[in-house]
Amino acid sequence: MNAWDVLSAELSWQICATLLHSLWQITLIAFFVWLICRWERATVEQKYLVHVAGLLLSIAVVPLTFVLVAHDRPTEESISRAAYASTIGGGAIVQSVQSPDHTSVPQTTNVPSNDPLIAHVESTAMNGPDPSVDAAINDRGISTTKVGHVWLGVGSWIAGLYLLGVLLMLARLGWDVIRTEQIRLRSRAVTGGPLLTAICHLADRWSLSVLPGLATAEQIVVPQVLGLLKPTILMPASAMTGLSTEQLEMILAHELAHVRRQDMWINLLQRLAESILFFSPPLWMISRRISVLREHCCDEIACQVAGEIAPDGDSDSRYCYAQALLLVAEASCPNQSTNLATVAADGHTPSELRRRIARLLGQPIREPLQVPRRAIAMAILLVPLAWASVTWQANAQRATQESEPASGVAAVENKTTDADRAVAEARIRTFGLQNANRIALRQSVRQINVPGMQSYAKRDLASLWKARGSRLTDPQLNKNRTESRIGWEGERLLLSQLSVFQPNQSWRQSHYWDGQNGWIGEIQSTQEKKTKNVYRYASLERLTEHIHPFSYPHWAAAGDRLPWPGPTVLIAEHSVAPQQTHYRHSGTETIDGEVCDVYTGPERSEQIWIGTTTKLVKAVSRHYLSGISPEQQWKIASEAAGKPIANRQQYDRYRQTLSPEEQIALQARWSAAAWDQTHPGNLTVFSDYQEIAPGVRWPMQADRVVVHPSGQAKDTFKYYLSKIEVELIGDFDMQEFAADALPDPGVKVTDRTGESWFEYVWSDQLTQADIEEKRRQVSAKESAEAERKRRTNATPIKTVDDAIGILTEGPRVEPTMVWARAIKFLTEHPETALPALIKTIDNEQRDHPISKLAFALRAIGDARAVPALIRALPRTLLPGRSDFGLLLEEDVELRRFMQQHDLGKGSVGTTFDYGRAFREVTGALRRLTNQQFNEMELNWIRLKGSKTQRDAAQQQFDRVARRWADWWEANWRDHVDDPVYSDVNLKPSSDADVAPTGARQPLAGPSVEIISGGSGGIIQSVHDTGKKCFFDLDTGRQADWPNELPPLGKTQLDSTEFRDWARREGFDVAGITYTPDGGTEPLYCLMPLGLSVWKISEEDHRNLPAMALGQQPYPLSNPVELLVPRRTVPKPRDAQHSGDSFLFVTREGTTGIIRLTAQVTKTEDRSGYASSEEFLFENSGFYRGVKYAYETFSETSGEQP
Repeated sequence: MNAWDVLSAELSWQICATLLHSLWQITLIAFFVWLICRWERATVEQKYLVHVAGLLLSIAVVPLTFVLVAHDRPTEESISRAAYASTIGGGAIVQSVQSPDHTSVPQTTNVPSNDPLIAHVESTAMNGPDPSVDAAINDRGISTTKVGHVWLGVGSWIAGLYLLGVLLMLARLGWDVIRTEQIRLRSRAVTGGPLLTAICHLADRWSLSVLPGLATAEQIVVPQVLGLLKPTILMPASAMTGLSTEQLEMILAHELAHVRRQDMWINLLQRLAESILFFSPPLWMISRRISVLREHCCDEIACQVAGEIAPDGDSDSRYCYAQALLLVAEASCPNQSTNLATVAADGHTPSELRRRIARLLGQPIREPLQVPRRAIAMAILLVPLAWASVTWQANAQRATQESEPASGVAAVENKTTDADRAVAEARIRTFGLQNANRIALRQSVRQINVPGMQSYAKRDLASLWKARGSRLTDPQLNKNRTESRIGWEGERLLLSQLSVFQPNQSWRQSHYWDGQNGWIGEIQSTQEKKTKNVYRYASLERLTEHIHPFSYPHWAAAGDRLPWPGPTVLIAEHSVAPQQTHYRHSGTETIDGEVCDVYTGPERSEQIWIGTTTKLVKAVSRHYLSGISPEQQWKIASEAAGKPIANRQQYDRYRQTLSPEEQIALQARWSAAAWDQTHPGNLTVFSDYQEIAPGVRWPMQADRVVVHPSGQAKDTFKYYLSKIEVELIGDFDMQEFAADALPDPGVKVTDRTGESWFEYVWSDQLTQADIEEKRRQVSAKESAEAERKRRTNATPIKTVDDAIGILTEGPRVEPTMVWARAIKFLTEHPETALPALIKTIDNEQRDHPISKLAFALRAIGDARAVPALIRALPRTLLPGRSDFGLLLEEDVELRRFMQQHDLGKGSVGTTFDYGRAFREVTGALRRLTNQQFNEMELNWIRLKGSKTQRDAAQQQFDRVARRWADWWEANWRDHVDDPVYSDVNLKPSSDADVAPTGARQPLAGPSVEIISGGSGGIIQSVHDTGKKCFFDLDTGRQADWPNELPPLGKTQLDSTEFRDWARREGFDVAGITYTPDGGTEPLYCLMPLGLSVWKISEEDHRNLPAMALGQQPYPLSNPVELLVPRRTVPKPRDAQHSGDSFLFVTREGTTGIIRLTAQVTKTEDRSGYASSEEFLFENSGFYRGVKYAYETFSETSGEQP
């Protein structure tokens, strides 16, 4: 018995075969890696990733091959028989098989000598022994037991030697780890100083999860990173004294880049791979190249850091960094000295340092193919032995094959189930028009409100079926009507949709692809005029990226793309394609007398019904996730992502790391995980099938039911039914179809065929050369603007004065990066910046400078800024401007800083929140003090209107500032220690009433104009919630019932206390609930508070412009003491003047007109104030009350803001 008998012959053969296969496999991988990296445009980072991928693939093929060769592994008995036969002579292989009577029967088969690795032995059982074979064995004096043992031992010895080599390599790796740990233990930790500060700064900038330590050691000559979980940067002691701080920071940036890139783990993987595949020269070559490229990658990162230290250019930063590398080498070898020129050019066999420096200086040295000699020696020793062992042992495969049933190649499990195939085939039969080269369809949709289903307490499939099957004895036809045309001819495609809102108002959008260009025509038609805009696209994908599937329910039910023979057009309700969904059969149901199989596809959140006999799609429903707790939501997200997810920010950041394909796969997993929590949101049922193409029966009618929250009560729902009819257009002219999409002479075309969008007026004489010239001009202008922004963003900021100058005199908004840098600079120098910021904001009157200064003070976070912010508050009454934040794409770290300190709550994406001066100042006050005084009542007030209105608005701002000042002067000790900041020193303001002189008559004169105040708002009742029940017609301010008054009931609305409060606060009306004489149900009305009001007719309302100019007298014959609207406003003939109109004059003297347009009794969930005029007259809204629209009068000759 030898030392390797513990390894069976089968296992030894499997190991030898794996080793032999790995040689050519890894060689092939190394060749492809080399070939890919020959691409000249590949960056060093891309080359590094390719080599790492090659390393991982090289490691992966070994266990994979080991498993695959096990399928053909011969038994030990068959290996023994093959060994005996190979000693008898020639190319004959003698095998011993068992005859039916269990006697040993030798057989002889000629094996081709040119294929020794895979010997296909064909044998036939014989009925008796062959004496000639036995004699041949005896004549040669060969003992079968001894011969078999010798040949069996060859494979075992090879496998044993290989395993011994692995153990020795692992022992070597372990010894290296021990030595490294000893060096780390003997090192001296650096606990302070500029270098540690530099590491902390870079770690924070790179968002490193682990801050590496810094230490010095005598035993090393080059900087190193040690440790996996808690890395430490070791610096040679000689380098710490021989280099400047800037040079050491460059070297530290290189080492910290290793930590950032997790290079320590890749290095460990290399060492393990070299230990397991120590005999493979190609693997050693890949591993060595990874080590080289890793240093190059970190050199590039270090050069970027060096560029901040040497700002004159990229070449200077590379030179500085190369000089630092050379100084490290000189410090470790003080007896040798050189310079960069000789290092870059001298030497026949340059060192790795020389190659790195030469590369940094733009003079790369060609690297010869280098493979470690020990790997070549191991391969020379091991390959022939492994080859011989596999050759001998492969001859025994036939015996193993005959001893087992012939099974062929293992069947690969087909993941496509019968349910998946049934759904796919039904979709093709119902919607598969891929073979129809010319077809056109017209589709009309009319929506019907379902009686009896307007406040239903369930949202499930049974309710959807009930809504679809209800008898519409009194159909409430919605006046909105939609018509669509879909057609194609060869490569030309048209998707057109017409929406009719009113008999005299419509909108058509047509998407047309002519095979080369895409066109979108938008036509807006009213009784007065017709306008057309055209957009041009260069790709079909861009042309159709905003096609909404609800407009084409047939396409949406067909899958995720348009079933036409041309290029792919995605039209999806869901990003997951049917091919990515695993359907399951859920039973059978009967629809319209037809038995259907029901299939559920959780990944697409859909259920589909297919006729059992017809095999056509009968119905499709989509499910949606809503009404779940955050805990459930992030539990589902964690299950889909395969990692803990706690909030939206984590989920969005995780999605951003995925490719588009991976994001779709994540969406599929999310939907599948959430299936049990979803609710059906719509149902489409198809009928009236007609064959419109060979093998395709198209449903010419469909019922579509959708469900929405009703707004009446929690968890109640409203149902809508749409009737869809489809008509096949037999004879059509594609060019005529496309007329609405193509530009007419004189029409403006927005060209989106390139990176730069531009516009031009279409004419028949316009040539492509003219268009390209226009494109060139726009591109040149954009390039010049981009260069201007780049130069502005690069403005140096060296002092606090530089930063404040940028905030006050720099760009108002764009480019954003320069003043964001200024704010960050100020936060890095808070003690110097704070006094300067306070002084500057005290003298600033402009909107954007105040906003930026307040942003900076909020980011610094020092409460000593509170008095200055309070003093600035009255100056934030300014004209309106954008309040929706800004884009910052150039610098990710800077954007995160701005998001961290903006008004939003954890902003994500490429924007940060940046608002008007009022929002920034009040937001800073709340952030610094955790206090507020209902100042958001002033959020919608702008500096506009008449002087009276502006004075009234300023009075409100002054009052809020005074509340803040009084609070601060009483509580400043809780926030600051220095009494210098105890007084606000707010400038005095007048709290006297802003009241006109003379009679309270409406304003009129030749310079009077009517200014829009607001539309679609709701004033609630003091008798209901007490929320948003007071309104100031001078400023547009709305407020709740005040805390300073006793609750309603203890306070009478006609009391002096209440009236004095309203006068003091400037409110003009209060919403109340009032039951008119003879009525039984209350109405939402408005009670005047010191307001003069006259009821006027709709005709008088139309004539108000002439009255305001003094051309006609005002109708003042019907003064009222209460603004009482009608319970139901008739269908408006004129949306601009319909409703119950009241002319008013406030106690401050503002003249205006207010219309009460609807009694809001249904709190339907609406997405903001509706833009349509119809919403003004609907009885639904966010909350109950009276809906209004108002305008005020102003003299244009007066002082303007």
